[in-house]
Amino acid sequence: MKKHRESRPGRYAPRHTLVRVAVSAAFVLAAPVGAFEIDTGNPDLTMRWDNTVRYNLGIRAQSQDPNLLASPNFDDGDRNFSNGSLVTNRFDVLSEFDIVWMRKYGARVSAAAWYDYAYAILDSHNDTTANTLNNGLRVVGQLSSFTKGYASRFSGEMIDAFVFVNFVVVDVPTNVNSGQHTV
Repeated sequence: MKKHRESRPGRYAPRHTLVRVAVSAAFVLAAPVGAFEIDTGNPDLTMRWDNTVRYNLGIRAQSQDPNLLASPNFDDGDRNFSNGSLVTNRFDVLSEFDIVWMRKYGARVSAAAWYDYAYAILDSHNDTTANTLNNGLRVVGQLSSFTKGYASRFSGEMIDAFVFVNFVVVDVPTNVNSGQHTV
């Protein structure tokens, strides 16, 4: 029987990787749809709540580039992930809520949240070489506190939070939004 090599955090033997990919695929294929319209009992008022749940698994399939590893300013991304290691192990949730009155007035709120375990373990690697400044000095081997905030815990952001009104000006349909929104 062939013995598998010992893995350090973020690296998995090929057999374990295949099992994770298969389990992830089964999870994705079995995910129910998370969108529905809320029955208000009033035909002039519509409410809709959509949720998207996603899981991504990415594995580095190529060796590190020696040219990048030789540069202290461009090596971080290449050095942190060796061949066969996870580069993303991410769980995402996108939630969107819309409310509309008489197709003229409404509001929208949407937010995203995520957690990526592949980045949460970077500080445990001895060969992590993030170019981080601490009190004006370069610190090797750790991520900045800002990066840790996104990488080592559940993170999220508000995407949309706005109200709108639709009306007609001289036979021209017009829409006005007020608030935070993406285009």
